[in-house]
Amino acid sequence: MNRIAPALAFVLALLAGLPAGAGSPKEALEGASAKIKKAVAKPAAKGSAAEKKIKEEVRTVVTQFLDYTELARRAMAKFWDERSDAEKTEFAGILKDLIEASYLGKISGNADYSVEFLEESDDGGDAYVLTKLSAKAGSVNVGFKLHKKGDRWLCFDLLIDEVSTLRTYKSEFNKIIKDQSYAALVRKMKDKLEETKKSDK
Repeated sequence: MNRIAPALAFVLALLAGLPAGAGSPKEALEGASAKIKKAVAKPAAKGSAAEKKIKEEVRTVVTQFLDYTELARRAMAKFWDERSDAEKTEFAGILKDLIEASYLGKISGNADYSVEFLEESDDGGDAYVLTKLSAKAGSVNVGFKLHKKGDRWLCFDLLIDEVSTLRTYKSEFNKIIKDQSYAALVRKMKDKLEETKKSDK
């Protein structure tokens, strides 16, 4: 995943804020792709104001599209209902910060990649769009699982070469809670967040 993380982050950006009524998710993605790719292809030196602007734009758009609370709920599974409203809000926020720190640390300017839309399915509730991301370093298949929330398509899972982000989180979270505690999981996530931030400086 790391070899193509910048392209993945940008595809997340182009997916953002898709209205459910504007055709299928695939059709909406195809229409937005050219515009977003043009924006992120602009030159930006590492650490420059231009790069910071790109990162902030990507962060804003991805936040509008990625449903962190739904991802947290599904990943926590049966343990989600045991949490208070305050704990649910805190947990979803920590997960959001971790994901942002991970992909934003890999974004830079001069993005050169292509996106191929392979297939789409929609069972009337959740939808799935499979794409292929290609860059100089190689290519990777990325699947997006989406659900409708109001009149928008929101993403709650990414599959990188068929490996589910949601399933990975679910396995890790549940193991830590069962073996240790919910408090231990939160502590480990906060520690990981601090490590990630330090490594990106």
